[in-house]
Amino acid sequence: MSYASKERGFTLMELMVVIGIVAIMAAIAAPSFSSMINQNRLTRTKLLLANDMNMARSESIKRSLRMVVCPSNAGLTDCSGGTDWATNGWLICNAGTAVNCTAGTVVVVRAPAPRGVAITGSTGATFRPIGTAVSPQTITFTGGTGATTGYVVVANTGSVSTL
Repeated sequence: MSYASKERGFTLMELMVVIGIVAIMAAIAAPSFSSMINQNRLTRTKLLLANDMNMARSESIKRSLRMVVCPSNAGLTDCSGGTDWATNGWLICNAGTAVNCTAGTVVVVRAPAPRGVAITGSTGATFRPIGTAVSPQTITFTGGTGATTGYVVVANTGSVSTL
């Protein structure tokens, strides 16, 4: 007759070794993961601004009016006149025949940029009723490291691209 133990399972020591290995792997992966999250925030914000520029161009053609995309003031009611697109977000407005939002109606209000994303550039882009831009614009995106990581460019023809 055999008296071998039929109990199965992990010892406490084996469990502690596995938990230690998992903790080391998580500590190695965490900086990489946060960097990936910040890069995704930056890319998402850059594409959102480019899409809003394209929407403003499309609306200017559809409505046969000037449309403006500009950094918002603190009240989210007009262009700030500054070059900081991140702090208060940005607006898309129907400027009619004016060159800014004061004579027009705000169509879209965008929230401030996510933490760690800085957006600077021109005081705004204005699209004519035929879809062309009044002047070329370049908006610069900077990540948490302080290095420039992308641009939204509006050409004289009104085409919008991301770099």
